[in-house]
Formats: sequence, structure tokens, C-alpha cells
Amino acid sequence: MDVIARSRSRLSISMRLVNLILLSRKNNPKYNTNSLCTWSQCRQILRNNQRVTNNQVRYNINKTPYASDINLWDPKKETPPHEGTFLEEVIDGFDILKKNIPVYKQEIIDKFKCDIDIHYEHGDYEYFEQFSIPGRVDKWVVSSDSDTGNGKSTAKLIHSGRNTALFKGHIDKTPVQDGVTERAGFCSIRSPIKTKSFERPISHDWSRYTHICLNVRGDGRNYMLLMHMERYFDINALDMYGYPLYTRGGPYWQFVKIPLSHFLLTFKGRAQTKQWPMNLAKVKSLCIGAGDFGGNFELEIDYIALLRDDTADHSLDFKYELYRKEPSDL
Repeated sequence: MDVIARSRSRLSISMRLVNLILLSRKNNPKYNTNSLCTWSQCRQILRNNQRVTNNQVRYNINKTPYASDINLWDPKKETPPHEGTFLEEVIDGFDILKKNIPVYKQEIIDKFKCDIDIHYEHGDYEYFEQFSIPGRVDKWVVSSDSDTGNGKSTAKLIHSGRNTALFKGHIDKTPVQDGVTERAGFCSIRSPIKTKSFERPISHDWSRYTHICLNVRGDGRNYMLLMHMERYFDINALDMYGYPLYTRGGPYWQFVKIPLSHFLLTFKGRAQTKQWPMNLAKVKSLCIGAGDFGGNFELEIDYIALLRDDTADHSLDFKYELYRKEPSDL
């Protein structure tokens, strides 16, 4: 009986590791056509204004192009390309195990320790991003309306040479002549998704903090801070919390301190009539967008941090009124 029990335990552990490998491969862009970094890798526009996926062009998959404003993967329309032989995939699987098992082991140890910091003090802070650290600039994702074929704006995030990041580009408000697009002119940068072992995505927990702080040097234009939240239903995928970032311009640095309770619920960048407080324990990523102006822009960023300030007015957890409509008012 002991032998059978040990065999079952080993089999259970083996199946657990196989599931983690499959999950890691699912979240790896090498094996999954849906987990790509930029919109330009998801689809592109042909000369006849028909949207097709980038894999159809790269691998010369002879499928009928389909016009769709939202590109959903359909197995009937596209087959994911095979990346390598079975032996190569087995070798990649062992590399994944070798890299992630120590991390997974440490996560289990930390879970059993239950060492949770529940003591919050005034002045506690945490750096969300420090661009002075080498390699951090390359991990952010840059996107614009030209990536989706809906505009002609361009942007890039580069090293400034002063241990900071420089977000620069050109906003073109002219929409493409496709008979569908009405407005254009948008560029943004997005922070990388936080992951744990086997590339499993997790959320940022900012519930202990009250403000987000940035040290920036702008050009006098207004930008937008957007927070992507972890959502269960895909219909809420474009729901974000946003707040404007006002810059003074000029050669001097600007320290910006924004209360997290001031962020508005938005959908595609538009403030919603019905507001709802933000769940600070489910922040997926942070985005900085530019789009309410035309022409060139430059925004230099030193760091982004979270701060707990108990001296601020916390009489309200959410700054805006929560309207409630009765069925008779509809």
C-alpha cells in the first residue's frame, strides 16, 4: 500500500509539473499566437484594407482574409504554426523546468511562512519603476494607432543617456481613409505584466498606498495615466482607471503626486457616468498615453513610485459620487 501511495504521489507531482509547463508555454509568445507584446504583432492592414493576422503573412497561410475591427483567434480561420520538432519542444520543456522549479519552490515556502506585512505606516513607499536600472526601458511595451492601422502616429521609448527613459513620438490626428475610422492620434507605453514562476500572471497589490508619484520632465502637454485592472469577464477588458498628467514644460524636473482615489473609471479613454471605486489589490499594469494633441511630444521619466500619506484627506475612499438609479428613473 505504501508503494501505491508513493506512486500516486509521484504521479500527482508529475502531472502538476506538466500542467505548469503547459501553462508556461501558453503564456509564452513562442508557442501562443494570442500572447503577443504589441498590437503590430497581432494584425496588420493589407493594401485592400483587409485585416489579417501577422502570422498569416509571416507563415504564408493561405486563408481568406477577414475584415474585423476586433481580431479574435478562430481555429477555423488560422492554425498556429508548429515551432519545432517534438524533441526540441521536450528540450524546451526541461529548460522551463530547470529555470522555474527553484522559483516555484520558494513561492511554496513563502506561502507556508505566511509572512504578510499588515503594519502600514505613514511614509511607506515602493518604487514601481526605476528607469535608472539597466534593461528596464526595453521591458515596456510601446503602441500607437499606426500599429492597428487606424492612424499614422508613431512613438518610441528610449534611453535618454541620463539614466532616465524618454517617451517621444509624433501624434497625427488624420484618420485613415477606410470608411470606418472617425478619429485618430494616440500613442502609449505600458508596463510589463507581473509574473511568477512558469510565467503565470499576477496583479500588483497597491492597497496599502494612497498616492502614485512620478518624477517627470515634460513639454507642457497633457498626458494620461491609465491603470489596467484584472478582470474576469472579457467584456470589461477595456475598462481602465485614468487621471490626467499635467506637465509644465521647460528644463526643470516636476514631481507629481496623485491620490489613487482620484482615478476615474473609463472605457476606451472616456469617463463613464457610473463610477466605481478602484480595487487597488488587482492592478494589472500602468499605462501612460498621449493623444489629445497633434505634433511632436517628449516626456522624460525618472521613476514611478507608490506612497502612503496619512496626512492627506482620506475622509472619502473614492472622490466621486456613486450615483444609483432606480428602475423607475430609467
